[in-house]
Amino acid sequence: MSTTAQEHRGAALLKAVEDDAALLGVPPRTVRRFLLWPWIAAVVAAATALHRPVFRFLMREDSVLEWVQVLLMVAAMVLAARVALHLYRAGLVLPAALWLVFAAGCLIIAGEEIAWGQRLLDLDAPEALDRVNHQKELTAHNIRGVQDTVNLIFVCAGLYGTAVAAYFRLRPERRRSPMVQLLTPPLFLGSLFLIVAGYKSARFLFFHEARYLVVKYGEFVELCLAVAFFAFGWYTLRRLREGRTEALV
Repeated sequence: MSTTAQEHRGAALLKAVEDDAALLGVPPRTVRRFLLWPWIAAVVAAATALHRPVFRFLMREDSVLEWVQVLLMVAAMVLAARVALHLYRAGLVLPAALWLVFAAGCLIIAGEEIAWGQRLLDLDAPEALDRVNHQKELTAHNIRGVQDTVNLIFVCAGLYGTAVAAYFRLRPERRRSPMVQLLTPPLFLGSLFLIVAGYKSARFLFFHEARYLVVKYGEFVELCLAVAFFAFGWYTLRRLREGRTEALV
């Protein structure tokens, strides 16, 4: 394929993403930031590995990236619950139930990240859990044998925000469907979801016994997911509250 043809396809894809975002009132400038900045941040986060003290400060337990991630997940949970309430009041019971499940998922992720308050409260894990959890925490995702399942769930979330969303949203006639608008993330969040899908796929397929740098880089990747979930909830709720619901209700 020629360079000119590739440029035309790229421009057409960007236009489709911008048109999709316009349904949520998101301007092109914001769209391009969401598409570009996650990749820049991914490179910067990886580059901090060249100076281990900075990398450890950013990626370690209970430090910067983890707590930002937790706060965003809690905020995403609140936003998702409010979307669910709004939809329930509008008579959209099934979408409301799915958004409520989404809110519960955000709560579980946030709770798992901070070990359900174990480190804050200086609690000890039960002996039975201590034997199977390699970090000796009150968490499920660190249990031997469960990690692959957790990584697979994250892969599915990443693919849902990229491949599934693209399948339904790249065609205008599908994009304007009420269920598509309510239940698939907007395309401008694709970079965030793609980073999650790529990293978690690599962990699932190639790095079962990953080293420190690979494992801890996951804190940045999970932050990407938290940003994506927060943005999905934020822009959906904003559209509903502003009354621009002609395509939804």
